[in-house]
Amino acid sequence: MDNLPPRIHQWLLDRGISEDVISRAGLRWEESILVIPIFDKNGVVLFNKYRRDPEDNKKPKYWYDKGGTTSLYGIHELGDAQEVIICEGELDRLLLVSKGYVAVSSTGGAGSFEKSWVDLLEGRKVFTCYDNDAAGQNGVERINKVVTELW
Repeated sequence: MDNLPPRIHQWLLDRGISEDVISRAGLRWEESILVIPIFDKNGVVLFNKYRRDPEDNKKPKYWYDKGGTTSLYGIHELGDAQEVIICEGELDRLLLVSKGYVAVSSTGGAGSFEKSWVDLLEGRKVFTCYDNDAAGQNGVERINKVVTELW
C-alpha cells in the first residue's frame, strides 16, 4: 500500500474500500498498473490480476499473469461464514469486505462461475450482487443455473 500514488489511493478510498482492506488485499502499484494479488484457499498468491490506471482508456481494463486462470477471489477469507455475497469483480468484493460482509468474486468476470466452487458455498446462505447490466444479469443467471444443477 505504501507505493500507491496518492491519487490511486484516494480513488480506492472514494470507491469505499477501507485502508485496512487495501492493506490486507496487498494492493500495490507497479509502473502505471494496480496489482491485485489473487490468493488460493490457504492465502498463498496464485497469480496477479492487473487493473489499468483509471485515467488510461487505451489498455484493457483488466488482465492477469500468463498462466493465471479463473479463480474465486476471496476464497482465503471465507472461513466458517454462514452468509456469503458473490459479486462481479475484485474491487466490488473489496468494497463489500470494507463494509463488513464476507464476499467472493470470479477473477474471470461476470460470465464465469465454476461448478467446483459450489461445494465451497454449500450450507451457506448465498447472495448474488452483480452489476445492473446485461453482463451482470447473465452472470447471475449462470450462477443460478450452476447451483440449481448441483444442489
